Amino acid sequence: MDIREAITHARQVADGCAADNRACAYQHDQLVGWLEELEAFRAAMPLERAQELALAEQAGRLVVLLCKVRDTVYRIWKAEGRAPFIIEHHMANLLMIVGWMSRFGKDVFLTRKEAEEAMKVSGGGGEET
Repeated sequence: MDIREAITHARQVADGCAADNRACAYQHDQLVGWLEELEAFRAAMPLERAQELALAEQAGRLVVLLCKVRDTVYRIWKAEGRAPFIIEHHMANLLMIVGWMSRFGKDVFLTRKEAEEAMKVSGGGGEET
């Protein structure tokens, strides 16, 4: 039996439950929902890949990046004797993204608007550079 057949079977059981046995119908309807969710997940990602990612996360090797290569980010730049200003950076490679991960939300932002708001809130924001 494959997952589609299991969904069909659970629907048939739910439909065939006696009218006075709402628990039976409810349980099988719930099962249909879970099976459809599993079916959608499996369609989006093969089971082997999901297992690989789960193992990487357990081992502390999984990182979710906040942007991708070639994205533009906005950094609040603070130089001695100058008012803080915003610089656009284009994420040139994966090492650059990983190197800046700890700066996101502090002096590096995904949008210019976020950077401008951070400058207003912190009276200039950013770290000494």
